Amino acid sequence: MPVRWTATRDVAAFVAEALNDPEYAGQDFLISGIENLTGNDLAHKFSLGLGEKITYYPMPPKEFGKILDGLFGPGAGRGAEEMYQQIADTKQ
Repeated sequence: MPVRWTATRDVAAFVAEALNDPEYAGQDFLISGIENLTGNDLAHKFSLGLGEKITYYPMPPKEFGKILDGLFGPGAGRGAEEMYQQIADTKQ
């Protein structure tokens, strides 16, 4: 699934500016990257920037949930696992 990747620092800089400038009051903004990149596209861009081969690994939702459980405690990854599984099921 393509994603418009955006650096959190870029988002934070924009939000800080918008909160402190009355000109932006009451406006809505779509904040996202310029390109819709797939995992393979993103790996290719990283490969170019780092000068070494980067391979995209589409992690299964259950595996991601287990990682979150290990980091934050049992059950912590269940919500993320279910959400990503729904996305994966929708793509099929």
